[in-house]
Amino acid sequence: MEGLRYVFSQPYLRTLAIWFSVMNLFSSALFALVIVYFVRDLHLGAATIGWALAVMNLGFIAGAFANGGLVRRFGVGPVIAYSAPLSSLLLLTIPGAPRGNPLPILLVGGVASAFVGFLENVNQLTLRQSITPQRLLGRMNAVTRFMYWGSIPIGSALGGLVAETIGLRTTLFGAAAGAALAGIPIMLSPIRTLRELPELPIRATVETDA
Repeated sequence: MEGLRYVFSQPYLRTLAIWFSVMNLFSSALFALVIVYFVRDLHLGAATIGWALAVMNLGFIAGAFANGGLVRRFGVGPVIAYSAPLSSLLLLTIPGAPRGNPLPILLVGGVASAFVGFLENVNQLTLRQSITPQRLLGRMNAVTRFMYWGSIPIGSALGGLVAETIGLRTTLFGAAAGAALAGIPIMLSPIRTLRELPELPIRATVETDA
């Protein structure tokens, strides 16, 4: 209860907890169906899918190297705020890739989405940790991770159910669009104005349970 009170009374944490859980709801629906879509609709073989995913994941490594410079250049808030919807928007390249020759679009979109997704994820985590008193870190993380991850199995199940009704490709478009729209409130929130990580008051950093 103390963790819930803190998360929902802190504007940055409240925004991240609500909207990242919604983003994960939609994006998990997409990721649950990606391999099925690659096989059934794009007719990609196992080896092709394996090396394509390996190439896409290079975006995470590139993001790790670029993150520090981008945060110094643009500020931690703008990096979080604008990468949140952009990383999901780039997922539209998966259902948008032409069936005749999908790999170029899949690879470019996948690398770009992973790159931007890394920026979004590592910086929102850093922000969460920096604005939380040490004694509340476990409680804050318990609440936010429950919200972030609790929507993932729901989204995966819903993605499968919807795909059986309206088809794989249409569901992927809808899931990617839904995840991107869920990032807009983060982009419009006060988070985007943060140039540097806020500092906790000294009293908050040394406060104990006693």
